[in-house]
Amino acid sequence: MNETFIKAQYFKAKLNQVRRKVGRGLTYLSFLQEGDKFFFKANLLNAEGAKDKLLVAITGPLENLEQEDYDELSSILISRGYVS
Repeated sequence: MNETFIKAQYFKAKLNQVRRKVGRGLTYLSFLQEGDKFFFKANLLNAEGAKDKLLVAITGPLENLEQEDYDELSSILISRGYVS
């Protein structure tokens, strides 16, 4: 197996952990690259049944993400901390 495949599987597993923590309201979760910046891209069902679409910026390269970063993303999504 090559290194790229192993990294892809690792990142996929981490996103699946977040999906399990957040639950059924999370309808989409992935990484997004725009230029040289990376984001978590998520869609969540809100109380009205509509979808909230959001981007959460990732500081630094993906390889530097740690479990705390995924935990923080989970808590933002669960608490709806993105709503102002």
